[in-house]
Amino acid sequence: TDIRRYDRWRPSRVFMVRQFCCFLLVLDFIILASTDYAAERSAGEEDGIYKNTLLPYSTPVRGFVILLRHREVQASLASFVVTILKSADVMIVGFSFLTVVVCMGVCILGNIYDSDAIGRNTDDYRSAYIWLFTLVITGSNYPDAVIPTYEHSRLFRLFFIIAGVIGTFFLVALIIASFQSTYTKHMHKLEDLLDLERRKATVVAYEVLKLEQEREVR
Repeated sequence: TDIRRYDRWRPSRVFMVRQFCCFLLVLDFIILASTDYAAERSAGEEDGIYKNTLLPYSTPVRGFVILLRHREVQASLASFVVTILKSADVMIVGFSFLTVVVCMGVCILGNIYDSDAIGRNTDDYRSAYIWLFTLVITGSNYPDAVIPTYEHSRLFRLFFIIAGVIGTFFLVALIIASFQSTYTKHMHKLEDLLDLERRKATVVAYEVLKLEQEREVR
């Protein structure tokens, strides 16, 4: 009974992930089949450098698809997906704060400095989002860009300190704590469910054996 219940539970959680991995494999096959390696090799030999623009993303994907065939891996992945969905509200708060920081960074630092590092990272929202995401989430200070900003204005210094402190020491810790708590509760709930199903299966097996013994006695 518990095995049947488990088999019904796991495919619904990992179906989209497996389909996405299969899509990547098909896309990889199409790219490899349609790319002319001979032309790239000849062009590279003329320059003295072999150039290949393909991103070998499918190499780890193939191993990931193979691992997904294992039942325990599927259960862990399913729990991970469910935990992310249940912790979505906390993650939305974190990304909302990051979006506000990015908008402030582009307005304050965009097209102001002659420094290549600052100008390159704050000219548009895409570059600023990647740069400030790394700064806020990891606490990196980017000395080539942040330190010159410190020296220019106390307002800019306050901006980086507030963004780093709130993002690194508050929001990241909040997301990790929420994720860990939700994951632990979900795993305990799953274990209790499987334990209940095992007990039911044991009772059913005991009753079947009891009936078989009564038939033999008769």
